[in-house]
Amino acid sequence: MTENARIIYIAGPYRHWRLDGTRDATQEAEELADEARWARVVAQAGAYPIQPLIASVHIDDAMSEDDWVAADLCLIARLRPNFDGILLRPGAFGTLADSVGAAAELEAARAADLLILYGCQGEERIAEYLETMRLPLAGE
Repeated sequence: MTENARIIYIAGPYRHWRLDGTRDATQEAEELADEARWARVVAQAGAYPIQPLIASVHIDDAMSEDDWVAADLCLIARLRPNFDGILLRPGAFGTLADSVGAAAELEAARAADLLILYGCQGEERIAEYLETMRLPLAGE
């Protein structure tokens, strides 16, 4: 990756906590695997994935949910308008009303004029889209 690599923030609900405050290990594993799968699609298409779930899963109890959302929005604010973007993991779009964080991520991306990719369109379509936007690397 080079400095002109497009950055794609992988967004989606963070649902693996039960109402009693304990983790649902199966749901957590599914979310981590899904985010990793999408990060691989993004990376193979020549963009750089930011994986907030994977980056925070082992320390997510260190801050409040509001603080994590604020931190995620801070990352999104650093992305370059009309160049970088977010990818909403499949299922995220249909559950935004249930996820304050995912809804805030989408709203911030729209306000910042970021590319918005919807994982529900499928891996192939997202990869093709990112490939068409790929910048040549130095020396290519």
